[in-house]
Amino acid sequence: MKRKHPVLKFMVIILLISSLMIGCSSTNSGTVSRESNESGESSNTSSSSQPEKVTLRFSWWGAQERNKATLDAIERYMELNPHVTIQGEYMDYSGFYEKLVAQLAGGTAPDVMAIVDRWYFDLVTQNEFLADLGEYENIIDFSTVPENFMETQLFNGKKIGFPAGLQGDVLIYNNDFFEKYNIPADTQWTWDSLIEVGKKVHDEDPNAYLLSLDAAELNFVLRVYQKQLTGNQFIKDDYTLGFTKEDMIKMLTFVRDIFEQNVAEPLASAVLYPDVSQHENPKWRNGEMGITHKYTSLIPVYQQVENFNLGVGALPLMEGFKDPGTFTGSTLVYVMNKGTEYPEETAKFLNWLVNDPEAIKLMGTTRGVPATKVGQEVLGEANLIDPLVQKALDLALENSSKVLPDNAISQNQELTIIFTDIIDQVGFGELTPEQGSEQLIALLEDKLAQMK
Repeated sequence: MKRKHPVLKFMVIILLISSLMIGCSSTNSGTVSRESNESGESSNTSSSSQPEKVTLRFSWWGAQERNKATLDAIERYMELNPHVTIQGEYMDYSGFYEKLVAQLAGGTAPDVMAIVDRWYFDLVTQNEFLADLGEYENIIDFSTVPENFMETQLFNGKKIGFPAGLQGDVLIYNNDFFEKYNIPADTQWTWDSLIEVGKKVHDEDPNAYLLSLDAAELNFVLRVYQKQLTGNQFIKDDYTLGFTKEDMIKMLTFVRDIFEQNVAEPLASAVLYPDVSQHENPKWRNGEMGITHKYTSLIPVYQQVENFNLGVGALPLMEGFKDPGTFTGSTLVYVMNKGTEYPEETAKFLNWLVNDPEAIKLMGTTRGVPATKVGQEVLGEANLIDPLVQKALDLALENSSKVLPDNAISQNQELTIIFTDIIDQVGFGELTPEQGSEQLIALLEDKLAQMK
């Protein structure tokens, strides 16, 4: 199977940006919006008795449950604020980042966006696309977020985003699959035991695989492995690598082994259901795969698969680990386009979304257990926090990495693309772990030298 080199992927983004800068348009094909009956056209004049009519745009990605909850919240906000029209723009995760970068560079980005904080480096350090929400603390109430957690959410000392929810990464498993293959539900996995048990499962049933993973998901899994192995950030603050060639060989050997030994579904079919859409994979839905690695915020999506009895477990641990490695942090963050025409109205909507009890109930846990104290209280009193989600979050917090938050350079998307592409090639058997390690280090060091 022929796949794009990471440099080509980045070139596609550059071409998108260039085309938008040459002739940008406010029309966004491929998105869906819901508007009030108001015209939505902003007026250049306003009367003393009636606020100026404004139109705001809000973009996110997600599954059907998240989309519906967000659209319902938007609808309610417009009912409460008739002078405001909010256009919701949502799509799948695949391609969201590339489109957002192109929109920001072309001056056509939405006013409010739900993103992941690992994009800060690209969107704030290299370009000043996002506003400092700290400048709107007279409108946005940050006191509802526990102070110690909020400190982990700062970027260069600034409040670039408001955390939508808490999350951590866990193993989601199919209880029926575990019973069928006599796998104890309370297993504390190691990286080696995953391979041992996975081989037995496939030997017993050639159609069954223990793991459901693709290259993009393995990028996150190997970050956990790397922290356990080294106790370092993936890229250190001085722009040097947080691992050695030998460390990376061990990590990529794990990748080779899970595919060569049929522990995970072959990449050729796994890539058809990337990342957040893995629950749609027929083999998962048919009970032919047992475990996937996911953030706690995605548990409700997996619970929608019919006739499934799900469980959750802690991530694998290696003997003598230097750090537990488990990620805990914000599910997503709400950010404001620095170029928005209506910063105060945008801030008001954002504050309502995260701090208003009615909005909190409408949004539920579609972006994870709320990061705000008021959110947890409101949903807790209404019994709207799923027990399995809470159990998963507790497991993640118990095993949380001490090497957090991830520094900005470790979250750079160009470096992530390079790493994912090498994982892809090793998973397809095009590179050995030794070759992959050598090529990865050369590519990363070259890119880091350019970024210094």
